[in-house]
Amino acid sequence: MATPESKRLYGFSDAQLIQRSDALLNTLNRDLNELSARGVDALRVDTLQQARNTFDLLSTDVEEQSGVSIAATAKTTFRTQLEKTIRSIRGMAETQFGRSGHYKTFGFDDLTRLTDNDLVRCGRRVHRVATALMPLLASEGLTPTLLIRLADDTDMLDQTIDAVGAAEETRDIRTQERVQAGNALFEQLSKLAKIGQSFYADTHAAKYNDYFIDDQPTPPADSPAA
Repeated sequence: MATPESKRLYGFSDAQLIQRSDALLNTLNRDLNELSARGVDALRVDTLQQARNTFDLLSTDVEEQSGVSIAATAKTTFRTQLEKTIRSIRGMAETQFGRSGHYKTFGFDDLTRLTDNDLVRCGRRVHRVATALMPLLASEGLTPTLLIRLADDTDMLDQTIDAVGAAEETRDIRTQERVQAGNALFEQLSKLAKIGQSFYADTHAAKYNDYFIDDQPTPPADSPAA
């Protein structure tokens, strides 16, 4: 059974989660003596600090998306080069054979319409057929060097297709790690914030407000002024 995808428990950005964690950590350290009556001690605050630091050290989606973009750019570059090499050989084959007979064995398609994977298959097929027909195409300019280039271009496109896939998989994994770490931090943050709210609800309006990590509320009407 596939592991279900984790969903974020908080409705604000990761950067805001860090900022709100920092703010609550400052508040907890300020009120540590008073909150000890509710079981909030230095160890508990330190555990929140560690969760905050762990989350902050994770790579951001901007970084992971950059890796995908770099791989995709390389793939586009090699695809363009492979199309160019295939078109060069196609021109030689058309001049030598016309549009029938041996020409058809190459299976030249509209290269721009092929998927990346189909273009790789086309490159390999053209290489096999061109190698077999080398004696007939040498007069049109087909050389061993060009065949090597075709093989290399095909291999590079194949490799960069895999590289894009790997970068996308890594991004997905990092996203799930970030969501899980963020949720763990948010759960600790929420629990400690609720303790603070409960503790100060009837005793200190200003401190009561300090323990809201979402929208700042209006203090309860019966809450004493600071």
